[in-house]
Amino acid sequence: MLRQLKSQKTNDAHWNLSLATALTRRPRNVEKVPATTWLPASALSLIVAACSVGRYAEPRASWRADAEEQCLASGAVRASAYVQSADKVGGISCGMDHPLKVSGFGDGAVVVAPPATINCPMTAALDRWMDGPVQQAGRGYFGQRVVGIKQIASYGCRGRNGSHFGPLSEHAFGNALDIAAFRLADGREITVLQGWGHGTPQEEAFLRAAFTSGSAPVHDRARLPREFDNLHNGHEGSHHFLVDDFVTAVNTRSLPSVNAWQAARYTLPGIVAHESARQGGVRLEIPDFGDAPQ
Repeated sequence: MLRQLKSQKTNDAHWNLSLATALTRRPRNVEKVPATTWLPASALSLIVAACSVGRYAEPRASWRADAEEQCLASGAVRASAYVQSADKVGGISCGMDHPLKVSGFGDGAVVVAPPATINCPMTAALDRWMDGPVQQAGRGYFGQRVVGIKQIASYGCRGRNGSHFGPLSEHAFGNALDIAAFRLADGREITVLQGWGHGTPQEEAFLRAAFTSGSAPVHDRARLPREFDNLHNGHEGSHHFLVDDFVTAVNTRSLPSVNAWQAARYTLPGIVAHESARQGGVRLEIPDFGDAPQ
């Protein structure tokens, strides 16, 4: 019963009520039920309610509202027939001050079905992604444009992976979009579920290029060799730059911007934090190997 109820796509309040009712309801055709049989169930429902309510009482971080304001002020996203303002959503923890109802990217060049409710920074980022890596992948592997996407989750006040416990999902702030399929100009549909690992080599290559081979807008690819074009990439396009930095450093006998000393400063805090957790949260010193030699 518990497993079945948890799998239902209902909100936390409904789930808590259903759980308490199902576990505490007296069975039919039973003359007497010992009170001790139902005490653990009542206690369990209270625990579930307390755990799920706690995270919804924590105020939403102020930087999220600031990011929305800055994005709108920058003009990165403009109102159109495909991007329209909506009323404020959410409450104390979840929500957006300026949600957008998005039915298309690239001024309608890529239709979003059903329309998604997301924030301004997410809209701007997806617009760039659609116009860049997604269209490049469509032309590169199918010789045509991507004209539509099917989305299955935009804004929703819920936990990560739909969990009723733990941290809130980025969906709770309109900062995530789950895409189930891409539609090409000839009407063909490429689904993530079937195409990733189970589709044709062409479909899988398209999905990998779209999702893992893009470059973040901050990167200027003009300095990269043309041989890198359409090669596998990752981490928002950083792999190509790391390889180029390494080869350039070897050829010029210079230090790359991300050298061993810098890498140690980026990596060691995480390693030490993990060891601290293994030891019950004790304070551990983070070593500093200093700056790279000049």
